Amino acid sequence: MRATPWVSKFIRDAILCRRLGSIVVLLSALFVSQPSFALYAISGLEVEERAPMPTEQLRMSVTPYHSLGYRVAFVKPMLGVSVESGGSRILDGQSVQANGLSFGYTSIPVRSFGVAVDLAAIDLYDVEHVGLGRLAFNFGYGLDSRFAVKAGPNVSTLFGQPGLDSVRPNFGFQIAGTYQPSKHFGIDLGLVQMAQSFSGSEVIMTGLELGLSGTF
Repeated sequence: MRATPWVSKFIRDAILCRRLGSIVVLLSALFVSQPSFALYAISGLEVEERAPMPTEQLRMSVTPYHSLGYRVAFVKPMLGVSVESGGSRILDGQSVQANGLSFGYTSIPVRSFGVAVDLAAIDLYDVEHVGLGRLAFNFGYGLDSRFAVKAGPNVSTLFGQPGLDSVRPNFGFQIAGTYQPSKHFGIDLGLVQMAQSFSGSEVIMTGLELGLSGTF
């Protein structure tokens, strides 16, 4: 028994468009009404097999990251404090010992730009009951899977003593290099400057900062 022209045309169009679902429905109907023709049609179908994606191509399709995830870090600033008032510097480079913790998020791809943001609470333990809070935002560039550079602005304020209620946050900056020997552990070393204002005076803290971080 020969198939009608519209049935033959539908099968050709379905094969060209890979509408395999339509072919299954058609053949199911043909099995019921014309079993011999359906078996003939099935024998003429060719199913294209896709070769598996090479391992190297699959690896390249996934964006590599220098660092990606939530980050917790121990930070060790080594600061010199200066105070300016009325255009003159009344304190210059007074050393202050400090350490703290930071919490944030990082997303820095390899050979591309990314961002990193963190919120830090730092204890200025040379000054009794005085702490420093800092919010930092960085643009970063991943040189490879282990090394990256980043820089950006920060805003910080002092807290802890009743007299510090009048302190106003001010802007600073940081620039750092980071080494990521493994997916979950990193080391940062950079230059940081933080500033606060109160009663017509400005406090500026500048120095190196070391950070040991875990990324999850």
